[in-house]
Amino acid sequence: MIISCENCNKKFEADDNLIPDTGRLLQCGSCNYKWHFIPIKTTPTINEIEKVKIITEKNEDIKKKVTASVAQDKPLLDDDEKTEERNLPTSKNLKKRKKNFLHLFIAFIISFVALIILLETFKTYIYTIFPNIDFYLNSLYETLEDIFLFFRDLIN
Repeated sequence: MIISCENCNKKFEADDNLIPDTGRLLQCGSCNYKWHFIPIKTTPTINEIEKVKIITEKNEDIKKKVTASVAQDKPLLDDDEKTEERNLPTSKNLKKRKKNFLHLFIAFIISFVALIILLETFKTYIYTIFPNIDFYLNSLYETLEDIFLFFRDLIN
């Protein structure tokens, strides 16, 4: 709704929900004039009436579908509708993907540390098969230390 100041005629836009039917005390942002504003109710346009009809028809269809599926113990969505729903990028799906990525990353770090510990434990036995294992283990230690330093820098 557009409201104009009674003093300086400056126009402002306000949300309809913020002003009750009984009115409200307003203050102009330009001249600081205060007045009691009572909204004038207008009749809805044809487009608004059509939109309401479409929404109510959709709601009725949904209600019929829900009551029919509950009465017959059928699933609410068909298999095609379920796949369409899964493909939609919702905030819930995005959060789930981010959480899965974080879990995979943590699992990778834990596996990497476990591999280094395992190799260090059996270093003498592996040394007979791979004589240069010390070089590789030192590289793994340095990589692990770099990862810890990276995270410590992120936290600080």
